[in-house]
Amino acid sequence: GINSMAITRFPTGSAGIIVEHSYCLDKSRHRSEEHVSIYIPEQVDPLCDRLMTARARCDGMLRCIVQENEKKQNELSMHIEEGNIFLLAARKIGKDWVISAQPRAPERAALARLRSHSGGVFTCVRQCTLATAVARSSAVGVPVTLQIEHMVDQGSDDLPELNAMMVAVPYMASSDVSDESSPSSELECSSTELAKQLRIANDTPNAMPRRGSVVLETKRPKWNSQDELYELPFHGRANRASERNLQLTVLDGRQGTDGKTVLLHGKLDERLFALDFAYPLSPLHAFAICCSTFSW
Repeated sequence: GINSMAITRFPTGSAGIIVEHSYCLDKSRHRSEEHVSIYIPEQVDPLCDRLMTARARCDGMLRCIVQENEKKQNELSMHIEEGNIFLLAARKIGKDWVISAQPRAPERAALARLRSHSGGVFTCVRQCTLATAVARSSAVGVPVTLQIEHMVDQGSDDLPELNAMMVAVPYMASSDVSDESSPSSELECSSTELAKQLRIANDTPNAMPRRGSVVLETKRPKWNSQDELYELPFHGRANRASERNLQLTVLDGRQGTDGKTVLLHGKLDERLFALDFAYPLSPLHAFAICCSTFSW
């Protein structure tokens, strides 16, 4: 017989994809036909899910580069360094960064938006979820996959100030399988919850974040009194001094208090940055953190 397939996308609260099979017998042609209908809820976005899924712990650090557009300073692209494989692109619209999986994609085709708030706070949300919420006049309470807080750090009154940040992401259990995506329930959570975890980490540095989230903080460089400058090894991943050079470590006790770097952002050349990241971060997390540094 002849197989026919119909694909229908419709708004629903369901988190899954519904597949319906139906069969009909065409007696005039003496054959049967199979029809398959696949209903995909608006909220289901497999590509976005994949780019929001944390890198597997066994894969270690992924070395990437971020290139700033020479003609348009508010456009960035992210590539895997080995093979120069394109991953993500970002364009600044107003105070926000719109992130997409295609270079120079229109805003309507974006995957996520890094939203800028007052006080150096940023949140990263799905573009489709935000658009639906705005249309319903309910943008408050939209689930987020990342919350960033910029701050100024100073070891003592006689030392120069440093740009610093704290980051909170939903906790994703590592499957240790490179090609396996996390359930959607692990990819996002309430911005109120992530903000609460950052506030606790700020007020009580030794506190353990709650099970649903992971908190990262800037690795503090050491002050070289002889040369009167800050020093932090970047192992060849930062060739130029920049206020955007930074490394992040996991603050919570579950995934290491040994100071292991899980994100490195270093200036390699004019308009070119290294962006290396590992579990518990995803490609989207790393790129959003990079985009946020352009406010410094």
